[in-house]
Amino acid sequence: MVLTHNLPYKLFFIFGLVSNYYVDQARAFATTLPSSATQCGSYTVTWSATESQSIGPPFKLSIIPVNGPQASSADAGGLGPAGLSLPIVTTIPDTAFNAATMSGSFKIDAFPLRSGERFIVVMDDGFGLGTGGVSSIQTVSSTAQGSGCLPDQNANSNVPFTLSTLTPTTCQALTITSGPVKAIRGFIPGGKPFSLDVGTAGGTSVTTEWTIDVAASTSFVLLYEGSTAGVLASSGLITVGSGSCSGNGTGSLSTTSGGSAIVASASSSNTSSRSSSSSSSSSASQSPSSGSSTSSTSASTTVGNTGGSGNGALQSFMSLQSSFITGILVAVVAFLG
Repeated sequence: MVLTHNLPYKLFFIFGLVSNYYVDQARAFATTLPSSATQCGSYTVTWSATESQSIGPPFKLSIIPVNGPQASSADAGGLGPAGLSLPIVTTIPDTAFNAATMSGSFKIDAFPLRSGERFIVVMDDGFGLGTGGVSSIQTVSSTAQGSGCLPDQNANSNVPFTLSTLTPTTCQALTITSGPVKAIRGFIPGGKPFSLDVGTAGGTSVTTEWTIDVAASTSFVLLYEGSTAGVLASSGLITVGSGSCSGNGTGSLSTTSGGSAIVASASSSNTSSRSSSSSSSSSASQSPSSGSSTSSTSASTTVGNTGGSGNGALQSFMSLQSSFITGILVAVVAFLG
């Protein structure tokens, strides 16, 4: 029978879909953030994995401003990069990670974002981009511990990185003009990371075209990494409007689910904190003063594959898992029937 003859191949195909899904899950790990960030204060990020998860250096921490205190709300989009602090992208020393305990800790001595500014945090490791999750939007507290750590307020706007519109719609072509580029990455707060295919250079300018494949009402931020080390810029938060997808369909449009599960937790380890540095900078290549240490007592937010119960982001993630498994079962019935 044809069914019998093709059965091994069909089962192999289904096994491949399931195994790829769970391999991706095994590559995730949990990242824990402090409950708050303070201008020029210390900021410690910790991360860990279970035995069933893959984790390993090099680790990279990205902190991307999404809007400023002038925004009416944390999720207000379309304001652009004007007035935003520079993004922070730093490779964490391997010594900050303990392979035996599958955990690590990294401290920024002087957090270089302004009071009231909103931002997201992303963790990568040697197994991929965003494997430690993409945080929800965080806000720098109204208190401050000095201002010497802050860069030039217009530094982000001075980087050659512009968009054809700050109010794109689904299936619309977005034109991104930049200087020489290493990568353009995107992040949906509390959800997925993604990368864009960078366009071709014309002299010192690079034009990248992206047809928006993100669902309407979804917000994202783009991070520009220039070919020169330390040249970084944020697009600010952008919210996608409803557009016409005639002929393209909407089934493949990305949504906020499927990224990181976010749950609140409490941290109660007590250690002395190092003094914060306060050197001023107006250069995009400036790295924050940092080192590795344990976290001081505070509430915290965990981002990544925690396996615990949580809020809407976790529920959306679990819903995606359920939908995926349902899809596999439908595929089994279709293939075997």
